[in-house]
Amino acid sequence: MFTLRSAGAVIILLVASQSHVGAAEITTFNPPDELTGTWPSGINGSGVIVGTYGNSVNVPAGFLRFPDGTFVEFGVPGASSTRGIAINATGAVTGEYRVADGEDHGYVRSAQGVITTFDVPNSASTTPVAINHEGEITGYANGGSEGIGFVRHADGKIDTFVVPGGTDGTYPLSIDSDGEVAGWYEKYGYSGAFVRWRNGSFKLFALRDDLGTKPVRITPHKFIAGVREDKSKVDRGFIRDPAGKITTFEIANTTTLPTAMNVHNEITGYFGNTTGFIRFYNRKRILTFSVINSVGTYPTAINGKGDIVGSFVGNFATSQYAYEQGFLRTP
Repeated sequence: MFTLRSAGAVIILLVASQSHVGAAEITTFNPPDELTGTWPSGINGSGVIVGTYGNSVNVPAGFLRFPDGTFVEFGVPGASSTRGIAINATGAVTGEYRVADGEDHGYVRSAQGVITTFDVPNSASTTPVAINHEGEITGYANGGSEGIGFVRHADGKIDTFVVPGGTDGTYPLSIDSDGEVAGWYEKYGYSGAFVRWRNGSFKLFALRDDLGTKPVRITPHKFIAGVREDKSKVDRGFIRDPAGKITTFEIANTTTLPTAMNVHNEITGYFGNTTGFIRFYNRKRILTFSVINSVGTYPTAINGKGDIVGSFVGNFATSQYAYEQGFLRTP
């Protein structure tokens, strides 16, 4: 049993260690010509996975893995590297690519395989991080002295924004189906959380006495999950409900890093820098899991069915791989 701390209350959660619980299964995978690692980063409701891998000529390329286990590898023409970062319900993908200038640029790949590149105007680099069901993309760009946020609409129009108040950088990390964005901003070395509503207004929030608050996901129901750095400089998890109530949690009194949340408010991530977890919202429990014979399991995304993807590092003593590979955990 471990303790989950929330404002004004202490909640006791049952935590079960597992590789398989009930019907849960973990499948490991790499694209066919993988050479130097596989890093899944997103999964949609149909079970299509997007990510990045080091291919046979040691160049980072994007990949899609379909539920039947087949792969499609892709890259932006002329790019020295392409990273697949996020996927939406229709199968559209966004990410970044790099060319000879050494800077990152954005792209969107349709479900039919058509790639459209884009850059935030007047910026040195563009980093897309999320795409919603409508094809709206959010991310951040290098605006010179600070990071600036952006939303690219499905018609290609790009809006840029910064958190009001003279911040040192604005970094969106998630966009919901209404086009509302969650992320973090930096000011004088402090990281605070923001939500940018569709009308362009902002809501800022943080936990008292914390050193930083960084959302990683906003759902259509306006629940927000993320990471908080407490005053002892240890990262913990949090979930914020639509009314603004924030509940914090940790596992085994150690570093706890949420990375994603689905529409049922199920949160995944890892703790202790080695072990994956899933936190159930209504059942008030946490399950932990690891890929067998691994020395580190790092979930990155979870869909509405509870399918979790991520990467793991094999144990060199028992595996031919000592670098990161992909995994899929199905409930």
